[in-house]
Amino acid sequence: MMRYTKIFLGLIMALFIAFGVNDQSINAADSNCKVHDFDDSLKDSEEEKLNKKVAKAADKIDANVAVVITSDKAGRPSEMYAKEVYTDLFGANSDGVLLLIDNDTEYDYIFASGKIRSKYDRYADSFMDDISPCVKKGDYVSAVEEFADNIDLSAYKKSGTMKRIAKGALIGVVVSLVVCLLIAKSYKSVKKYEAKNYEVKGDTRFSRKDDRFLREYTTKTKIESNNDGSGNGGGRQR
Repeated sequence: MMRYTKIFLGLIMALFIAFGVNDQSINAADSNCKVHDFDDSLKDSEEEKLNKKVAKAADKIDANVAVVITSDKAGRPSEMYAKEVYTDLFGANSDGVLLLIDNDTEYDYIFASGKIRSKYDRYADSFMDDISPCVKKGDYVSAVEEFADNIDLSAYKKSGTMKRIAKGALIGVVVSLVVCLLIAKSYKSVKKYEAKNYEVKGDTRFSRKDDRFLREYTTKTKIESNNDGSGNGGGRQR
């Protein structure tokens, strides 16, 4: 009996340890969903405020979200540095997004990982178009807020849909206009129904021939004879 009890307690302890490790890893990941200001570009109050927004952004998309501000990448390209920092914070191939504000080369970068990578690959350029003006002015607070507020990409998806609809409508109008012009042109080129439309130039000739009856002359010549008797006579009809 004691033997089975020990086995049962051992299983319970193993479950507690396993769940405890998982909780710690989750908490560790959650704790990294914040702004990592390696340059001290933000005030403490600003960083605290932005950390909350970044954490909410992570909950919003159910993935890891972080912002890194640095001027020291040890000579590494922004793309490589962002990937390495993300992996150190959240692990390789996990679902998440990291915004790198690069004060070194001023080449800011958005790194996406895991299942959501394809979404950010599509809208990353539009995302950076909105963030970059804030960074150029040194307004890192607005840049991070812009990043956190639009983390789900809904604004860009809607904008992309509207652009596609507008583009489709424009193409439809252009095609319709071209068709109308072609139809109008074809009506103008139709000739009236006249006999000359069916003539083959150079092969059709017309001539007129009249038979006119003018006059008929009949000439009679009288032949006289001195004899009282009859004689041969003749005449010509002209």
